[in-house]
Amino acid sequence: MNISRHAYKRMNERCINKSMIDMVLHFGSESKDGDKIILDKKTIEMMMISISEIKKQLERIKNRGGVTLVESENTLITTYFNDSFNKKGRIQ
Repeated sequence: MNISRHAYKRMNERCINKSMIDMVLHFGSESKDGDKIILDKKTIEMMMISISEIKKQLERIKNRGGVTLVESENTLITTYFNDSFNKKGRIQ
């Protein structure tokens, strides 16, 4: 997206950086008239809850050494935590 001089000036005045603009473009919703993209507080709060849940799951997976999925022809065959092999002495 091109940014006009006016927009750059307003961004500087309002302390809105390029990273924020990118987030609104990526996660925001288009207004009914189509001339605005809005990332509102409610959407941000829902996203933050989702991020918190993702972080918890990633921490659990990390603590177990990762997760491996075994699949064939787009069918999940089995799954295991990566440290389960180390605990049983299967991997040296």
